[in-house]
Amino acid sequence: MTPAKPDIVIIQQYPMPYFGILSLNAHLERTGCRIEILIDALEKDLIQKLRFLSPSIIGFSVFSTEHSWLSETARRIHRAFPETPIIVGGVHAQVFPEEILTDTDARLACYGDGEAVLGRVIDEAKKQKPDWSSIPGIAHKTESGAIRKNPQAPLFQYREEILETRDIYFKRYPSLRRDAICYFISSRGCPFSCSFCYNSYLRDSIGKTGYLRRKSVGNFMREILAAIGEYASPSVFFIDDLFTFDKIWLKEFLAEYKKEVGIPFVCMTRAKILDRETAKILAQAGCYSASFGIETGNEALRRTVLNKPISNSEMIECGTVLKENGIIVRTSSMFCLPDETLDNALETVELNIQCKADLAASMLLIPYPGTAITDYIKKKGLIRKDYSIRDIPMLAYKTSALNLPEKRKIMNVHFLLYFFVRYPWTYKTFKWAVHLESLNSLFYLLFLLGYFIRNKHENRLHWGQVFIYAWRKRSLMTGGKG
Repeated sequence: MTPAKPDIVIIQQYPMPYFGILSLNAHLERTGCRIEILIDALEKDLIQKLRFLSPSIIGFSVFSTEHSWLSETARRIHRAFPETPIIVGGVHAQVFPEEILTDTDARLACYGDGEAVLGRVIDEAKKQKPDWSSIPGIAHKTESGAIRKNPQAPLFQYREEILETRDIYFKRYPSLRRDAICYFISSRGCPFSCSFCYNSYLRDSIGKTGYLRRKSVGNFMREILAAIGEYASPSVFFIDDLFTFDKIWLKEFLAEYKKEVGIPFVCMTRAKILDRETAKILAQAGCYSASFGIETGNEALRRTVLNKPISNSEMIECGTVLKENGIIVRTSSMFCLPDETLDNALETVELNIQCKADLAASMLLIPYPGTAITDYIKKKGLIRKDYSIRDIPMLAYKTSALNLPEKRKIMNVHFLLYFFVRYPWTYKTFKWAVHLESLNSLFYLLFLLGYFIRNKHENRLHWGQVFIYAWRKRSLMTGGKG
């Protein structure tokens, strides 16, 4: 029996479940719509597979760092299927719908929550003459090439009866079941307004009321219990931007999780809101590692440029409290910030050490257009005035778009951070090496080594799993298809 063709095929670049797609699938299944996923990194011939599936509409789920990939891939697909509409979703489309339609062969961009939009888009695509102007939450390209942005769609809210499952990925890509760590997300949004993050931009454009949303404890527990039987995973990662923001919800959830699941887990928290009581209940429920953002060791830069009003002493307190409860301390830092000097970058190393970080992660600042920090960077003349989404670096680990006097030395600090913090004696002994700009490429190789060692420890992998993980993530680290 020939399976029914899907209403939409959604293409993504990287080999992992995307949470937005899990939610879309759960909602659209209830309306009778059929979604299929294609992962570019795992497909030998994307066009041939699309030809076989023959959907009514083709979708993309993308991050802003994938704009060039989106443009090139959409061009190939439009050339092969000129009559099939292409729609782009994800955070990239929420922030840059007009730019996407200008730069790519996409006909539609979903700038609202897809759960409230995509069902209507699919219904319209089946008509002989679709009227895209009737659908809230999308921007569309007219026959004349003009771009129109429709009124905003209602904000999506989690519903108790709708359960997200991983079946849409596992049926086509069973190898994803073998991931060594099982990822879950309980919320959307963040209550804070860091200048480098899209969350404040989206909250302001969508509306502050109802922007921060969370699944109920009961719904989230059912999702976890249904999914963990599908994985051979020894640990769980709650990948919410800020898992600990609601202590009342957290206490209820952790009590249920400890009783019904009990698998060790990782989560993300924030200095200043993590107190001793929260750290204790996290540890008691099985949290073995928690991550928080230091960003920079220079308190003035953190407060004024990054709009993150947390003191160094509060950062140190966060690390201390986690350590006291036997939780592995994972930190995240950023380098090549506007106004950052080499001395500031070295302060970041020192603060990580003071925070007793076991696993120090870092990246180079990506100046996303539309964020407050990018506006500041342009005013300071540290980036081209015409900088746009076309210039966003694809690799947050290796490339910085900013023009800084000590840029290559600061990048060396970033490349060596993991080892400097993990083994503080190396910082004292080899700090001078950051001045060797000619060794950037060598130090980047050390960064990659630290990246995979860190993931080995955080995700409790054996070395065989690390090699599989490295192979699967190679497109993330090289900026191209693996």
